[in-house]
Amino acid sequence: MLNQLGFFDLMDRANKLTKLGDPLVSLNHNINWEAFRLDLNILR
Repeated sequence: MLNQLGFFDLMDRANKLTKLGDPLVSLNHNINWEAFRLDLNILR
């Protein structure tokens, strides 16, 4: 049986991972993603 996710389940999971020290949060904070925008748009 599949369990349907509730409205806040994904947000709650993300918050829990952040509190546990999710390395992706640190990467997202420290990487200037806008620097890649031009390259990514060229690939489209």
